[in-house]
Amino acid sequence: MTTSLMKQDNADNKNPTQVGTALQVFHNLGTLKDTVTNVVDGYCTTLEDSINNALDVKVLTQPSQSAVRGGPGRATMPTPGNTAAFRASLWTNMEKLMDHICAACGQVQHLQKVLTKKRDPVSHICFIEEIVKPAISPMVTGKKFYFPMDDRDSFIFLDIVGMSPEKALKDSLQPYEAAYLSKSLSRLFDPINLVFPPGGRNPPSSDELDGIIKTIASELNVAAVDANLTLAVSKNVAKTIQLYGVKSEQLFSQSLLE
Repeated sequence: MTTSLMKQDNADNKNPTQVGTALQVFHNLGTLKDTVTNVVDGYCTTLEDSINNALDVKVLTQPSQSAVRGGPGRATMPTPGNTAAFRASLWTNMEKLMDHICAACGQVQHLQKVLTKKRDPVSHICFIEEIVKPAISPMVTGKKFYFPMDDRDSFIFLDIVGMSPEKALKDSLQPYEAAYLSKSLSRLFDPINLVFPPGGRNPPSSDELDGIIKTIASELNVAAVDANLTLAVSKNVAKTIQLYGVKSEQLFSQSLLE
């Protein structure tokens, strides 16, 4: 169908003439606005599927990328022996995902440029005006806002809930963050549980305290790459200190009873 003329397979090989011809056809049919909306929504759906596939934890932790996706459930982290393979698969998928996002953004941008320049040869109306009218207020179509900007020949797509692409990508990583924080808390608790064994009567030695401090410092250093992750890990550190205090109080209370 003619919509294929507006969706080039290669983002670097766009043909404004072909896209303009397709837009003219849909304008003549009175379906220009609906067609453009469907094309953009199609890109959004494709990107959403690409993100879900690229960041599916269960697929990434399988020996083969062709593994069948599992049902919903808690995110699982790779076993120590598979960490290298997991990392390689993750970065390979992320690279492909960024290529898909870049291509889709380029295609939508190209479509926008043609819409701002193309005019009907009879009415001389600019096609972008067909998309954004009435120009006084934003038009809601599906999940997108079409807002006219200061330049009447320009427009931008905004998510109806105001979510930026960066936030959407970060939200897609939440299962990974939850799994990482769970493992991080376990690593922080392990040295404390070791120095306070059940039935133990001796307080931690200086070396054992140094080990606990080094573990805390290591977790904070790893999380320093992102402010939000640092805050989340800091909460785990607070829980760790609280656990140490509880264990110390229990040991002290036990010594008083003896």
